[in-house]
Amino acid sequence: SRGVLPYFANFRLLSELSTPFVNLRWFLDAAGWPRTSRLVLANGLAMMVVFFVVRIAVIPSYYMQVYAWYGTPEYERLGLSVQLAWIGPSIALEVLNLVWMYRIIRGFYRAFCRPKTYKAA
Repeated sequence: SRGVLPYFANFRLLSELSTPFVNLRWFLDAAGWPRTSRLVLANGLAMMVVFFVVRIAVIPSYYMQVYAWYGTPEYERLGLSVQLAWIGPSIALEVLNLVWMYRIIRGFYRAFCRPKTYKAA
């Protein structure tokens, strides 16, 4: 009944492709894997790349589509409350995604570039 909104809802659902890597990171941490192990670093790299592709790189195309629909009769038919419920959380999610991306990059950089400590023989 909302016309354009299912397209944007499905667009947003694609961002969940990064969730398995986030969950695997938590499981590896809970299992006690060292953050410098190859598996943890490989998962961190995959998480960083997938998170960027499905959450950050799509921001311009998402808002170009939003702008293309803005002001159309279909958009006006949604009503102010639905428009605000659609656009407001979208902007909040983008801010959160940018903050999380920064933290993911910083965490991966620290784990990957941390000087290796060796035990004395």
